[in-house]
Amino acid sequence: LSHALRLAPRAINLTGKLVSVNSTSTSSTEITINITKVSPGKPRKMPTSTIAYPQASTTLTLKITNKTSLIKAWGGKMKISDMAAGDQLLMVVKFNSDGSLDLRVLKDNSLHILRSKKGIVESINASISSFVLKQDKRTLTVKTDTNTKFQLRGNTSTSFANIKVGDKVTVSGIINTNLNTVNAASV
Repeated sequence: LSHALRLAPRAINLTGKLVSVNSTSTSSTEITINITKVSPGKPRKMPTSTIAYPQASTTLTLKITNKTSLIKAWGGKMKISDMAAGDQLLMVVKFNSDGSLDLRVLKDNSLHILRSKKGIVESINASISSFVLKQDKRTLTVKTDTNTKFQLRGNTSTSFANIKVGDKVTVSGIINTNLNTVNAASV
């Protein structure tokens, strides 16, 4: 095992799609991913009998610990609850002394900043404070909460209740490009 670990690279970059998030306890969460790319590839002299080297087109489960850096596509801090199945992930992993993999960096490339995007309200779901925003080339589901700021032209404060189907609105927030959903910061 120690011989195999000496031959292993210091860090391995993985690219893949999130399959699931499993919160096993309050202190530990595991993610399951479908690996699409591994860099660098497995060293030729590294024995495969003592250690499992990650490979493309396989499924891998990794544990998120307090040492794991969680970041969004632009570098902002991320919460586990921000991720969704199908998200594009970039990960940096290292081998532990026992041969297991330690997830050091988890970057969700599906989470981006959406700044001042305009569209027309197509439908409203008042029970969950969300609405569907129709733009020229896409349709987004906009989710609002108690932190969302609503504003009319002329800096007049308003609320979710004042939004109607057919209204032209401008939305800013965090978009998940995989799900086409926006967690709105302002409307």
